[in-house]
Amino acid sequence: MALQRFTLRFRWLLPITQLVICVVALWPVRSLLVLHVKLSNHAYPIVVPPSPELGKEVTAFERLEGRTWLAIVLNLPCGLVQLPYVILNPKKQEWIPRDMDIQTWRVISWPIEGCLFWWIVGRGLEGLVAARRRLIFPRISWIETITSAAISLFCAVATVCLPLFSGYDGTFPIKYFVAGFAMWAVLDGVVVAARVAQWRLTRHVADFS
Repeated sequence: MALQRFTLRFRWLLPITQLVICVVALWPVRSLLVLHVKLSNHAYPIVVPPSPELGKEVTAFERLEGRTWLAIVLNLPCGLVQLPYVILNPKKQEWIPRDMDIQTWRVISWPIEGCLFWWIVGRGLEGLVAARRRLIFPRISWIETITSAAISLFCAVATVCLPLFSGYDGTFPIKYFVAGFAMWAVLDGVVVAARVAQWRLTRHVADFS
């Protein structure tokens, strides 16, 4: 069985696509995000002079805050990998810059950090498609498999449990998060499926060698 490269590179296409989606969704609230960053900078030794219009921009863009949830939902695994830090942190929250609200920090950082998870999913998708052609490329590592299996299992459980056990909160878009968890349960499941398909191909070759 010859090893060949798969032409369509999902490992690059998926991260770039999610970044573009996040930029498009967040573009109308870019001034609000810049405002929060500037306010956070005031808590550090290097001070950025505040603008008189900054306070007025908050009210103008609060109605568009819902757009920020999209960037978070598209990159939910970024929050899952921070769970050990949250558990060990006395404040029981992830690290955020001083005087910056947690949602703004997630909106800024998660789309960038999430590129790694989208890259792994892209590799899994390439591997699964190639396996249908009886090719092993790219070879999915055990680290990718175990990480994806854990995330997929967690997201599958969260998809079922979140709407059943979470209380009503008008400010929390539970439907978005249920959809996001379901999406990542499937996406990371693709990586696991690709590794299983490659393992079966390897065993098939070994049986005939």
